[in-house]
Amino acid sequence: MNLTTLAQQLRQTQDETRRRALALDLLGRSRRREHVDAALRALEGCDLDDRARPLLRERTLYYFEKTQRDNGALIREQLLLLLLRIGHPGERDLWLQALQCYEFEPGGEVTQNLRAIGLAGLAAHDPDQARLHAVRLLHELHSSSRFDCEPALTALNLLTQQEQPQLVYGWLLASAAEALDLTLDELGGRALESLVNDFPADLYRPLVEQFARRDRALVSMGLATHIIESRAESLYDDLEAMLTTTRHDELHHYILVLLAGARDDELERRLLALARLGPPHRCRNFLAALELLPGEPDEELLAWLRQRQLQDV
Repeated sequence: MNLTTLAQQLRQTQDETRRRALALDLLGRSRRREHVDAALRALEGCDLDDRARPLLRERTLYYFEKTQRDNGALIREQLLLLLLRIGHPGERDLWLQALQCYEFEPGGEVTQNLRAIGLAGLAAHDPDQARLHAVRLLHELHSSSRFDCEPALTALNLLTQQEQPQLVYGWLLASAAEALDLTLDELGGRALESLVNDFPADLYRPLVEQFARRDRALVSMGLATHIIESRAESLYDDLEAMLTTTRHDELHHYILVLLAGARDDELERRLLALARLGPPHRCRNFLAALELLPGEPDEELLAWLRQRQLQDV
């Protein structure tokens, strides 16, 4: 069967077993970009096992050697993701190669996702060494994507999964401000949220004081989530300050919903008090939050908020 016919049959078949066989055949026989892309797209929706591994591994090594045939590293990303799904322990060399991959094109560095996938692959079979690479990647902020914070975000998630709050806290003290300067707000917010619930409030307070005043929505979401989930009562005043001073309506709504869902008497008391003091343009946020409270609703307060909301229209 020639390649044109093979690619046509791959497009037309609906049977997964045949689609997998055709895709692997096409990937093994052709290096034309349109054929490689079609084969990899088809394999994304197929169950794979060790029988597919030799070809996927051989192709990955080929593109690591012939990087000019994989501008943007998208082919290697897809191949490594397929190998990650198979989960064979023999891919250590590929994970390490991906972790050390830095390639630049006119628009900037393009292999952030390769390093993130490499870290995930290594972590499955060598968590101790993966932790060391995670620390390295988390501190390489200038090499992380401004769009999705990778690979630093995967590094942070790994340290969180491995219950390493001391490493995350050290990063927050040393490098989180730089992350915000680089607009890696999601990374900062996730780190602030990730510290374990019994993390000492007196050590968390400097982080609140440092980052709450920046009023970055994603960052303050992380702060608020940690304070509420940890029931850090000594930081409730700081939480109120974030609510009353933020310019972000979505952040205001997010924190109110957290307060309502916390099922905590003190947080509920503060929510009700704030509802009577909030500005008219945020009545809708309070109404949404109050509807989530358990027990009988305060109909008088709800009616008052609805009236204020109408006055602001």
